[in-house]
Amino acid sequence: MSRSTLPRRLAALGIAVTFALAGVWWFINTHNLFAGVSSFLEDVTFVLCPPEFPLGFIAMDMSARGQLVAWIIAAGMNGALYYWLGRGIVALRERFRRDGGLKIQD
Repeated sequence: MSRSTLPRRLAALGIAVTFALAGVWWFINTHNLFAGVSSFLEDVTFVLCPPEFPLGFIAMDMSARGQLVAWIIAAGMNGALYYWLGRGIVALRERFRRDGGLKIQD
């Protein structure tokens, strides 16, 4: 089995996506320039960072420091989620490579 860097790269991407979304949310909440974009951004956050959804409810009435801690926890959880997604992709790729492709059995 070859050592793939895909899981680590996806984990780093998951953490980066979480911090980018946290920065966008902070900017929107601070400056209130993009009020019409918030429903779309909520959907994007739910899809790209699923751990933030339950943590968002927990941190809803917290101070800014508590919300920052929730985003950091969500980043770690999202990184782990993306890592295991990458491991699954690598395992499927290795299996298809070993078996010679997708075979449908009757």
